[in-house]
Amino acid sequence: MLQSRLTIFHLLRTARKLISDFFTCSSGLLSNGGQIHLALMNHQGGLMAKTNSEWKSSWLSPIYAAENGLLLSHLKPFQPAYNLSAYQFRDRSFNAEKKAFMHLFTKCENLQFKAPEDIQMYSYFSLFIALPTPANNNGTPTRQSDQLWSNGQILDEKFVFEMLKDKIPDGIRIEIKPFRILRQQNPDDEHSAGEWKVVEYQVVIFGESIPITSKDAESYKKAVEDEIQMQTRGTKRGGWNAAHIVPSSLLQSRGW
Repeated sequence: MLQSRLTIFHLLRTARKLISDFFTCSSGLLSNGGQIHLALMNHQGGLMAKTNSEWKSSWLSPIYAAENGLLLSHLKPFQPAYNLSAYQFRDRSFNAEKKAFMHLFTKCENLQFKAPEDIQMYSYFSLFIALPTPANNNGTPTRQSDQLWSNGQILDEKFVFEMLKDKIPDGIRIEIKPFRILRQQNPDDEHSAGEWKVVEYQVVIFGESIPITSKDAESYKKAVEDEIQMQTRGTKRGGWNAAHIVPSSLLQSRGW
């Protein structure tokens, strides 16, 4: 069993290196709008994966393509131009029409393509924004309440979305959801949730017209957090990096 797993891992690693090297060599030969067509079986392409395990068992071709400036812009049924294939010196029908897709990777420099939402690659991260500290009993505002964004703005999903949109380049699609409000426990009552302190948003960024890499996702996250640091007081950065790049099928399976 162990030997079998090691063999599968070796074959998977070899296939990924082949894909990565191919994109590295071929991407520089493409002009703007040029395409690479790659036929892959469903389990190789991974775009229909419902779990992280299924995705990690694929060839990860959209990731290697993105690292070379290529966007997965189209996904079409694979229609071979031949009907027979040789196997052990015998002809047999080629039965992959329903099990394979043609992946079209495009060199996009002018945002001329928009990938369908169901094949867009994405990353996500949590965004934390501290609410203004209430005034003291004598009515004097505390230092932290002197921040530029008000309580209402921070709790307004549309306001936060517009702020995100200005910090992320065109061609990257954004979706956000308010996730929860973190409360500070009242030290005098262990059963009390205390005052509202920090709003947590879940932010998902999609490679819609330009490819997205893990490095890109982390830079977008940093740009957003830098803006929040300037506009609020008491906001701390998230303690973890943006998530790895995965296909939209995983987001759909998680009920986003």
